[in-house]
Amino acid sequence: MDFSGHMDPHHLPDGWTWERFQVVQLKPYLQPGTTVALRCPHHGRYLLMYPGAPQALLLEKENHTQSHAQNATFPFGGFGGFGGLFGGGPSSFDPFGAIKRAQEELARRQQEEAEERARQAALRGTIGRSAPHGVDNFPDSWTYERFTVIDAGNGQVAFHNSLHNRYLKMDGPRMLVSSPMAPDAYPSGWTWERFSVIPAGDGNWKRMTTDKADASSHMNPQDLPGGWTWERFQIVPVRPYLQPGTVVALHCGIHNRYVTMNGAELRRSEVRNLNDLPSNWVWERFTVVDAGNGQVAFHNAAHNRFIQMRGATMGSSDPHGVSDFQSGWQWERFTVVPADHGQFVFHNTHHNRLIRMSSHNMDSSSHMAIQDLPSGWTWERFRVVPLSESSETAANIRATFD
Repeated sequence: MDFSGHMDPHHLPDGWTWERFQVVQLKPYLQPGTTVALRCPHHGRYLLMYPGAPQALLLEKENHTQSHAQNATFPFGGFGGFGGLFGGGPSSFDPFGAIKRAQEELARRQQEEAEERARQAALRGTIGRSAPHGVDNFPDSWTYERFTVIDAGNGQVAFHNSLHNRYLKMDGPRMLVSSPMAPDAYPSGWTWERFSVIPAGDGNWKRMTTDKADASSHMNPQDLPGGWTWERFQIVPVRPYLQPGTVVALHCGIHNRYVTMNGAELRRSEVRNLNDLPSNWVWERFTVVDAGNGQVAFHNAAHNRFIQMRGATMGSSDPHGVSDFQSGWQWERFTVVPADHGQFVFHNTHHNRLIRMSSHNMDSSSHMAIQDLPSGWTWERFRVVPLSESSETAANIRATFD
């Protein structure tokens, strides 16, 4: 390989064939928006994300900790005080045991601070290992092990768990959990949460040891030792909670009604049991559309509109075909979040609210982050009733390698 002589690109000679190249587009190893699990074949276990405490509790504890630190005083005024009593500097002369007691107090406080740091880390979430499980038949109930692949720029990716609304994060030798952040709001300045498909982080690799998940020592990707098996992971395709291309209905159990679209309005259907949708009810049928970053939109073919959140109210978009979802739309995008008992909630990042069926209409919840969903909120919980299979097979949206 070399290069040509000087040549204006607008005057390239017809006979110059050695300088012509065909651009071949290749799929990335991991397609952003897909759902995957990360399995270590050496241990036969998956990475999983344990939940952190609600953000409100973290803020309350942080404020309390800062207030406590500002008001705290050392009971003996520091070791300088003892130095003044006994002529300055360390001394073995301690007739009243004051220096020994101060040293014991310091050691106790240091131990308490270390334990508090560990508790705080647990409050912010941790990364662990699943029970042993093979590559096939990934359990539908495993929500801590599912990650949406997010485009982090420059060919790198981030891994987002929709249940906890957090990302995998590498901090030196530790694997941690990021602060809460929506899948479509990845900060450009976050560097600890972005990974290359093979080498990860600052020359480190994700690693699963015999009892935890952490990061390896520093290692260049081209120098990966053949015996390093704890650092190797399989990308296991996982079926997303809602498969783009499927037609579904959304049923709210507490009211025993379906979500229905009536032109520009979103309403509640008549009372109707789960799995008892009449075949001629077309206003309650929605096609799941890929909205990017693992999020979805809901399109009703009868009205040719998308479900739309308008702040505190719900409605539908202007008429648009199912394949005409606009990249700049924010009100029509929803993160699918598993709740409990097979139910889901649908969160809009732009408004920071959830789709809700109240006792008299369809609207949206008060402001609520995904990870802080109250257990008593029943109006926001829906069951997804599948009405047709996806037109896009799972194999078409997975990683490009086994």
